[in-house]
Amino acid sequence: MPGSATSVFGEPADFGAALHNHGNVNFYLTGHGRFIARLTMFKMYRLGITGVAEHLPRIGFLAVPPDTVQIVFPVGDRPSPIWGGCQPASGELMTLGPDHRVHVRTNGLCRWGAIWLSAQVLAGYFHELTGNTLTIAPAAQLWRSPRSMRQLHAAAIRAVDVRPETIVNAKAAHGMEQQLIEALVKCFSDRPLPEQPRPRHSLEGIVVRFEELLPGRRGEALREEELSAELGVSTTCLRACCMRELGMSPVTYIRLRALHWVHDIVQRGTLDVENVSQIARDHGFRDLGRFAESYRSLFGQLPSTTSRRLHGQVVIKP
Repeated sequence: MPGSATSVFGEPADFGAALHNHGNVNFYLTGHGRFIARLTMFKMYRLGITGVAEHLPRIGFLAVPPDTVQIVFPVGDRPSPIWGGCQPASGELMTLGPDHRVHVRTNGLCRWGAIWLSAQVLAGYFHELTGNTLTIAPAAQLWRSPRSMRQLHAAAIRAVDVRPETIVNAKAAHGMEQQLIEALVKCFSDRPLPEQPRPRHSLEGIVVRFEELLPGRRGEALREEELSAELGVSTTCLRACCMRELGMSPVTYIRLRALHWVHDIVQRGTLDVENVSQIARDHGFRDLGRFAESYRSLFGQLPSTTSRRLHGQVVIKP
């Protein structure tokens, strides 16, 4: 049965968890400030839609579920997130095929929408309405975004926010779903837009493999030379791919992840010893002064202040 919900989040971890339906794997803020995000979701019979407004820069890793196509696009005059180094412009949409894995980042305030449905269902409707076969590539593709689709998406999001009891009516939901599917079929009847500048095919997936390597090396002070050797690429290649897709170097990304892990441990209060210095060392930080400054720049306070407020006096020892 159709269902809808609108939520406003003040904690990034809660927002990241709510994006799990989109395949969200992890979520890290990259800038300090008051976090706020708004998420509107409407699940119909065969597809779902989402409207999102975010206010702080962040980066995350997305794994599209099997047999699912995700269609993402900017909303209004705000930029959309950057998906694997590519950012859909106004009037464009991007398809992410089944099992596709990609980093998603924002540079601050953005608004974006998404439609998700089974790849098999989409292909079935496409064949029924056109007589042709549709294959959505696993890799990201850009398409022109039909005005009718954007208008339907905006109308549904407004209805969920203002009159949710109307939009979840079975007849209304079915009618809107059919119109959205027809708009998508029309969109995919055209060819994808000319391919955006991307790395050579042999370089695609390097940053995904880099991401998947990190959980098993948690706490290690990794250097670019050993990372690139393990991935079988040059340090120049690894750095260039990370700058394109992550917006930062591989070492900077590793430190960002570690800062969030330390912050989460201190906030949860799951400390083996009440000593932030030891926790920092356990997560690969050797220069504690630099660690404290990086922590304050990202979270707006020193790590000892976070811990003191939650658990009592804690001293960072050199």
